[in-house]
Amino acid sequence: MIQIYTIEIFKKFDIQVKWSTIYWGIKNNLLDLKSVSDYAVNFINNYPDIDIPELLELAWDNDDKSKTIELLETIAKKQPDIFRLLDPLDIKKWRYCIVKSLRESELSNSEILDKVELIYSDFGYPVELAGAVRYMSPKDGYNPNDHTKEENEQHMICEIDKFLEVERESLS
Repeated sequence: MIQIYTIEIFKKFDIQVKWSTIYWGIKNNLLDLKSVSDYAVNFINNYPDIDIPELLELAWDNDDKSKTIELLETIAKKQPDIFRLLDPLDIKKWRYCIVKSLRESELSNSEILDKVELIYSDFGYPVELAGAVRYMSPKDGYNPNDHTKEENEQHMICEIDKFLEVERESLS
């Protein structure tokens, strides 16, 4: 279900973006390269005293993913206190924003659930999202055999909403 997003997805949901968030998105083919340039330009404007040639190079529009990753890694080596590239919260940030944007879309419940199943797979089968996946057994005592297809889908949509609430709280 790989879709390319812009950095705007984080702004929309008021999620903090760091260099590690950018790096994770690029490494996992989720973030467009133009967003990296935009973020670098913004960073340079906010921190003009940081003088790293690779940062300036990163600010130029670039359509080479491996070059972008190489530049990010070089910058991180030069200034590890500012340019940390690993943060365990980044996967949660990405997961939250993608599922939240999906939940706010105009798609039907069935279409949302189809896409959540792909997200579930793409993000390594996170247990936190299992309740919203049709082929997983409910863990909350809910028995799908006692309900209609629409009721089951609505139950899973409620599970998505619970997931989003818990995920958002963990990111605050």
